[in-house]
Amino acid sequence: MAEKSRLEVRPATPEDAENIRTLFQQIFNEEMSDRHWQWKYKRPPSRSIVVYRDGKLVAHYGGVGTKILLDGKSSTAIQITDLMVARDARQAVRSQSPFYQSAKQFLESYVGYDKPFYMGLWISQRSGHGTF
Repeated sequence: MAEKSRLEVRPATPEDAENIRTLFQQIFNEEMSDRHWQWKYKRPPSRSIVVYRDGKLVAHYGGVGTKILLDGKSSTAIQITDLMVARDARQAVRSQSPFYQSAKQFLESYVGYDKPFYMGLWISQRSGHGTF
């Protein structure tokens, strides 16, 4: 029986930029310039998780952080952006899928009461809203 490929799930680094931009092109069929990537992900307080399988980027889960006012008090939120899974790595959302692993790592690391961001915001291009 062939051994299953292992996933490497970790925070993105500047060295991942070219792979992230390539995956963006493959998924969204438009180019993300280096300047756009730097604006979105290199600056604090942005965060990004990458998933590699056998040395190839197969998933990305990113977000752009911001300060917010919540009930009149200063807080933080992160706008979820660029959720991407390579076409050949897509499968049902199961605990070992690249999408699940990227989302789990992102949310457990960055979003919650004792995390860098109190809440995550996701705005669907279809519905126009979302919060978690």
